[in-house]
Amino acid sequence: MSNRKIFTLFQLNTAIQRKINEVTRDRTFWIKTEITSINLNQRSGHYYIELAHTLEGKTVAKANAQIWASTALAIKNELGSDFNNILNQGSEVLMLCKVR
Repeated sequence: MSNRKIFTLFQLNTAIQRKINEVTRDRTFWIKTEITSINLNQRSGHYYIELAHTLEGKTVAKANAQIWASTALAIKNELGSDFNNILNQGSEVLMLCKVR
């Protein structure tokens, strides 16, 4: 049997979360990104989004994001009928985000 250290998924995720919290200190960040997919959960009202940054035709960064139902409602109230035109696959958006 080898002497390698084996971690559980929970241990790995906890260590990553701790490091992210240490670096970001629960701050928010403005990011400019493209929405590559967006899906509404009809039951909960939450939006699940895939974001990407493309450089010279190559995807160099990807992330998943969520817009909780209460926040989505506030955004809809702000944007009105433009909501579906702005929060749409292929749209480049500026988002205020918190890393979790």
